[in-house]
Amino acid sequence: LEGCLQALAAQTLSRSRFEVIVSDDGSRVPLRDALASVLRALADRLTVHVISQDNSGPATARNRGAGAASGRYLAFTDDDCRPEPDWLERLLRHFAMRPEALVGGGLRTTEGSDRYARATQAIMDFVYSEQERRDGLRVFSTSNLALPAAGFERLGGFSSTFRRAAGEDYDLCARWFGGGGELAYAPDAVVAHDHALTLGTYWLQHFTYGRGLLQVRQ
Repeated sequence: LEGCLQALAAQTLSRSRFEVIVSDDGSRVPLRDALASVLRALADRLTVHVISQDNSGPATARNRGAGAASGRYLAFTDDDCRPEPDWLERLLRHFAMRPEALVGGGLRTTEGSDRYARATQAIMDFVYSEQERRDGLRVFSTSNLALPAAGFERLGGFSSTFRRAAGEDYDLCARWFGGGGELAYAPDAVVAHDHALTLGTYWLQHFTYGRGLLQVRQ
């Protein structure tokens, strides 16, 4: 999380134009305490609010974070992600052309990513590429997803029926599309996602993704 905050502090977008909300989903150690020294060091470069809840799942945590936001647009990423310095500026350029769209940004591994993280990225690259070859529903990961706050609120946010980190983002995209909303891919708005895995956790991750997608289909 510290690395993610450092990356957000390095954004080319003026600090006055965005805020960062960290949504803590039931950490054993209060996140506000654990991050105290980091937040002090970043205080002159980044506006950060930390909100906490009892462990209820990422969908509910993201909804709480969105509810505390004051901006016109919401941009979601995860603690193991490192947005590129121009990430927010590039998202805003896409919103300037499509102000009411749900936008999915590009995802990349880092130079130090292990083989399992690279394999996961290859799957994501294939999915995103295939989506661009046809019309209709596109699904994007909350590792890099942005949309108008008003539209998010009208939709009711992420479904709290998704208790695990799998499927709640695709479900949001499907409901957005089902309601007539536009979906757009922004490959130039890049987030580096370095999810360290082993063979066992790689298997578990994709089993969980599959279970989440089944729930979306149901």
